[in-house]
Amino acid sequence: GGGSTEIVGPAGAESFDVGSVVLTDAYLTERPASPDDLEAARSHALEVIRTTPVGGQVVGVAGTWTSLAGMLLGLEPYDPDQAHHTWVDRSQIDEWTGRLAAMDLESTARIPGLEPARAPVILGGVIVAGATLDVLGVDRALVSEKDLLDGIVEELLESGRPDGRVP
Repeated sequence: GGGSTEIVGPAGAESFDVGSVVLTDAYLTERPASPDDLEAARSHALEVIRTTPVGGQVVGVAGTWTSLAGMLLGLEPYDPDQAHHTWVDRSQIDEWTGRLAAMDLESTARIPGLEPARAPVILGGVIVAGATLDVLGVDRALVSEKDLLDGIVEELLESGRPDGRVP
């Protein structure tokens, strides 16, 4: 819902109190956004997301990541099948941060591949995505339309047990 960022890895899961809505409400209330507001938002995200760098592959799920894929591909209309398994790298995040910061909300809402209702918070989300990659020590993430819940349901269905319990 834009209030937090979750990172799940081999060592467990952590939740951080920074998301697209939180960052937008605290630092990005004016659009276009000023360089000072962008830096304050980025600094806050980096300060809140404290975890161990993981290296390797990172998979980004949910609204910001799928929106980034849609915007990168210019999907009009948005197509989850095309967005699924798109790579988003740090330079693309930086490019979109600059582009979004320079736009007003009406222009942002017209970006192909972006759900117009997400326009007010996408800049905050993209800043959080970039900070997450920085903290994890990776340069890119693979976008997935599937998340943990999809995996649990698939495992339940594949288990074939009538009670639905995973063996």
